[in-house]
Amino acid sequence: MKNSLIMYLDDPGWRICWTIGDGEPGPNLGPETFPINMWEDKEQVVVTQSAQHSPGRCVDNDGFYWCTKKEAKHATELCEKARKLLKKTVPKKELPAWATAALAAGWNPPMGWTP
Repeated sequence: MKNSLIMYLDDPGWRICWTIGDGEPGPNLGPETFPINMWEDKEQVVVTQSAQHSPGRCVDNDGFYWCTKKEAKHATELCEKARKLLKKTVPKKELPAWATAALAAGWNPPMGWTP
């Protein structure tokens, strides 16, 4: 699993990135942050999809950005919620594609649900 997510102000707006090492900023969330094999790192996929579908999201060569701090904070909260849900619900089995997309969109699986 990755470290944490942080927001920071950059040109042209607010960005969200992973932290690496001792909390240093790492890769920005964006379309290029999907792993080569999307099923290798479910957390990265779910977080990236959550950010992609958050309100106010824009994209440039450096990844996703949001024009306001409020939008970026909301996107960060959505990403963190998706991470928590993923940790609670991901069994040892592979998640079906629809379940990964649903988690990214904020779906709360019913208690006891397994793929």
